[in-house]
Amino acid sequence: MTQENKKHSNPDYTASAVQLTNPPEVKGLLDEWLAAVKVRDEVRYQYEKELEALPLYGKDREARALVDEARKNLEVTIKEFGGYQDMEQGLYALQQVRRTLIYDPELVLRHIPEYADKILGQVDIDVLKGLLTGKLITQEQVERCSTAKESFRFVIEALL
Repeated sequence: MTQENKKHSNPDYTASAVQLTNPPEVKGLLDEWLAAVKVRDEVRYQYEKELEALPLYGKDREARALVDEARKNLEVTIKEFGGYQDMEQGLYALQQVRRTLIYDPELVLRHIPEYADKILGQVDIDVLKGLLTGKLITQEQVERCSTAKESFRFVIEALL
């Protein structure tokens, strides 16, 4: 894969990352994590190649522990300083948020009472979208009719 193809295939977490600031503290730990991953991968390769060499089992465990510790350090540092993203290099160390909007019939009745008859006990998102598209209600009204449920995950990867 050429560098140009690689550059275009890396994901961009800008829209969903929490506090994406590319701090040097996270980049340094991301580099440590990547080095630990490379050590782990080399050890795994050797381990598979020479299964009978039992001392490699201990090295593999040590390498896995290095990767796990580096990841834990990254997660703590990301929470403190913010996430890191380098799309060109394919390096990511960030916390991602996913928001699920939950439309509440009571909120719709409170904020858009003139369309209460369209709801029938549960919010029909297609009806809300249609009312919004038809400019019968505003985006602000739609937003007041929902609550957001958020879940978080860490994205720590190097797309090499």
